[in-house]
This record gives sequence, structure tokens and C-alpha cells, in this order.
Amino acid sequence: MGLRICCPSYFFNQASDTITLLPATPTVVISVPVITTLPNERVKIDAMVETVVRALEQASQWGFTIAFNLRRDATVLTSVNYGERGNMKFVGELGSVIDAITLTWTDVPLLPGTYLYNIEVTRGDETQEDNIDFEIVLDRSINAIVFHQ
Repeated sequence: MGLRICCPSYFFNQASDTITLLPATPTVVISVPVITTLPNERVKIDAMVETVVRALEQASQWGFTIAFNLRRDATVLTSVNYGERGNMKFVGELGSVIDAITLTWTDVPLLPGTYLYNIEVTRGDETQEDNIDFEIVLDRSINAIVFHQ
């Protein structure tokens, strides 16, 4: 593979299988390997993750938190924390939140090489959620475009 100096390169991954999130357990839900060929190339990353949170049927109040980290290898580039506290519902009624979190970032790795960009999702622990039946990840995707300086 020769040096690429004229044209951007596009990398992507997407999935729709269900991943169950366990309390306080970081889980990589999607990743994409990205190749840079020159120092200081810009890597534009866009990602989305669809989540479903459902409250226990017998609860009248519920809440949750979920953290989303965009990472290059093990380095966190940016984070989004999402949650709701004090949600109310009638006992016997189902309470749920379905949402899609988006992350976007431009990374500039110093050296050429292959980098693994990924989204790590962490459900809150017992101090950060109340009366949750389950939290799952559904559709998700990650795209990266490498631009020469």
C-alpha cells in the first residue's frame, strides 16, 4: 500500500443485534479499525447507539444513568452521560425510555498506524439507578473518514 495523499478513506461498522447491559460493567458495543498512513492525519468519527431502558412493572418511581465513551484504542476521546431520575408511573404500567445517543469527534493521531475506534457503554450501578428491569443496546454504528492534512 503506497502513501495516500489525495483522497479521504472511509471506514465503518454497524450492528443491530441486542446487547444486554449489566450494572457497572463497561461494554464495547461497536468498533472499527482505522488505518492512517501519514503523521497527523485527521480522523473524523461519527457514531450512534440506540438504547432501551425499562422500569420494573411493580415500581412507581424509577431512574437510570448510562455513560458512553468514544475511544481510540484504550484512550477516551469524549464522553456523554445520559440519564433520567425521578420518573413516575403507575404500578403495573410499563415505563421505558428509547433513545439514540450520537457522538462526533475529530481525532489527530500523531503517528501513522492502525487504530481501533470504539464505543464503550456503561450502565450505572445500584447507586445511580432505581427500579430498572433491563437496559439494552439495539442499533449502533460508527463511521470514520481519514483526511490528509
